[in-house]
Amino acid sequence: MPDSINQIIHTLKLSSDSLHIVLSQPANSSNITQWLSLAIALLAIIVGPAIQISIAKRQIRATVLSANRQQWLNSLREQVAEYNSVLYKTTLTYSTITEKEKRELHSRAVLLSSKIQMFINPDKPLQKALFDSINNSMELLAEESDGKKLAKSIIEINHAAQKLFRDTWIKVKNQK
Repeated sequence: MPDSINQIIHTLKLSSDSLHIVLSQPANSSNITQWLSLAIALLAIIVGPAIQISIAKRQIRATVLSANRQQWLNSLREQVAEYNSVLYKTTLTYSTITEKEKRELHSRAVLLSSKIQMFINPDKPLQKALFDSINNSMELLAEESDGKKLAKSIIEINHAAQKLFRDTWIKVKNQK
């Protein structure tokens, strides 16, 4: 049996012994002390497990939250990397590819940017920075801007993503 259960059983035995002794004696000041000891023991029996349950619930919640954050971080990292890959391919090949290939790259970039934007909360500053850099790159892509501007936007996306990932990783690490 776990130690906490053994402690409860031991306390119950002591409490029942104390109750028997207290009830069999006439009322006096030592009897009051024994009643007080009995009341404290009974309180410990009730409060101890309640505190343990509360601690266990908090630990479970922290573990689940940490796992969810880690999963969110991994998924977002994959989406950002794939989005940057599409942008990079666009900067390298834009002047040499067909209109159909351009539309496919644009379509893929739109899909990935939408996925990324669904992952982030624009009300949080680090997430908003990533959100804004993604939007900026999409505007450059729509304008068919030169490769240098698009390459610069990839760097901005990476910078914003790295700050967000580092901040989130610290939160995950602190909850474990």
